[in-house]
Amino acid sequence: NCGKCLESCTHFCHIIEETHTFNRSLCVGCGVCAQNCTVGALRLAGQYYTVEEVMSEVIRDRVYYEESGGGLTVSGGEPLMQIDFLECLLKTAKKEGIHTCIETCGYAPKEAFEKIVPYTDCFLFDWKESNNDKHKLFTGVDNCIIHKNLSYLNDIGAKIVLRLPLIPGYNDTEEHLNGTANLINQNKNITSVEILPYHPLGISKVKDLDRKNNQALPVIPDKELLDKVLSEIREKVSVPITLSV
Repeated sequence: NCGKCLESCTHFCHIIEETHTFNRSLCVGCGVCAQNCTVGALRLAGQYYTVEEVMSEVIRDRVYYEESGGGLTVSGGEPLMQIDFLECLLKTAKKEGIHTCIETCGYAPKEAFEKIVPYTDCFLFDWKESNNDKHKLFTGVDNCIIHKNLSYLNDIGAKIVLRLPLIPGYNDTEEHLNGTANLINQNKNITSVEILPYHPLGISKVKDLDRKNNQALPVIPDKELLDKVLSEIREKVSVPITLSV
């Protein structure tokens, strides 16, 4: 309650009475209040970068990539939502001889994938739910576009690592596991599978943003469920399956 944010904000986002209230609807993201916060109670999360600025950071670790076999992985959010920037970034990375990888939920226009395929060495592709109606219920969109994009990448020979978020009470069903196994067997360019157990780390972001979480939170998958899922999928497919922790 020192008032420095109140003094520095020209958009009247901060109110200090008995407590400090931050009106996010008025905020334009200029970051001035965070710069003037001497105790670190406010911080600006995220900022704009040019391709050149990103690449200057990437190139600093070139020796590490060469020794480890790694490279540049672009994540999000959904990176294909910024397709022009993404295409330029990937082109630049390939000119520098750096391995490139994209993490994607698959929900993007096919044209976006077509733009970046020539400059992407590997796709980390999410598959959340095999049942179309459940996928729409859980995520707000159906999985038809996602399925078509996965088939497109497979047909052109792109390297695909399928990633399976596992959320108890939502997509830990036999229907989804069987559907996933069928999907893997139908797409021969899926080189491996990663199971991603649900974790509650996003809850801290909800609190930081003063948002209300009205949904019942899932539970963290226990060892019994993880072993069951690993065993069932391994019985039905031949590609390597790992558990990401």
